[in-house]
Amino acid sequence: MTERTIDAHERFAAEALLLRALHAYQEARQRAQEVGGDLSIAPELPVSGFEESASRYDELLYHWAESSRKPPPRSSRCSI
Repeated sequence: MTERTIDAHERFAAEALLLRALHAYQEARQRAQEVGGDLSIAPELPVSGFEESASRYDELLYHWAESSRKPPPRSSRCSI
């Protein structure tokens, strides 16, 4: 199998999607628990809750935005 390089865009997208899926799972599990659903096949995940995943997601977006900034384009000279 050929080894391929994973770029920053792919890493960002993969982690962002993973965090969104984790949040959706936590929310669904919590709703099922509230209505008395059988959670025997739904494992508790090793995160402390919504705050932890939301905080990581915010941090991820902040760092992505900071690293994606491009310098403003140079203005062209105008001779009048």
